[in-house]
Amino acid sequence: MKKKRYLWLIAGIILLLVLTVMIKKGVERKQKEECAITAMYVPFGKGSHVFIEIEDRHNVFSVYVRDGDCKVYDINGKKIEFHQLVKGNVVKIYGDGMMGAAAILTRGSYTWNYVDADGINKTAKAEGLHVLKWGDELRNIRLTVPTDLTPDIYDKPQQVEVIRYSRSLLGTEDIPKGEKVTVVQKDENFVIENASGDYVYSVTGIWENGRVEFGFMTSSK
Repeated sequence: MKKKRYLWLIAGIILLLVLTVMIKKGVERKQKEECAITAMYVPFGKGSHVFIEIEDRHNVFSVYVRDGDCKVYDINGKKIEFHQLVKGNVVKIYGDGMMGAAAILTRGSYTWNYVDADGINKTAKAEGLHVLKWGDELRNIRLTVPTDLTPDIYDKPQQVEVIRYSRSLLGTEDIPKGEKVTVVQKDENFVIENASGDYVYSVTGIWENGRVEFGFMTSSK
């Protein structure tokens, strides 16, 4: 009888452990689904693309993919390559902080030096509104976890400077001093590491002939 009691006790412990693991996996699966973004794949240009979030059509973004960074499956669960996606494919994107995204930018102020047809040095300059005043012109990126972002600048600059502000300051009249963000270079691209939701980012590309300001905002929900 004593031996049977021990066997029942061991069986009960094993069953409890199995149930705990199952519940934990169920919670993790639910959290993963809640963080997933459902978006449509739209190719453009040569080798470029954007995703348009289904629930928020203002959220337009692209995903910076390197070999082994992500796994792609078709509707039947069969593994495919990222380049096999075609226009109109609707996908679910699960972020884990390892996948980088390319931020689609809105252009603002700029200063550009050039030589005209007569050989005279000239400067083209436009002073736009502060990035916190751009409102609906700012592209939005939903970030549920810290994510590396690659500013999608049409012509690679020599240097990139980034300052961010709390999203709650959008439209404010009293412009505060922003937080300088570290930018690193990875695979010949400028990368904003661990970008977070609920910020407005001012991105300045610097070239030999001048500088151009870009901007985008992020949300955590």
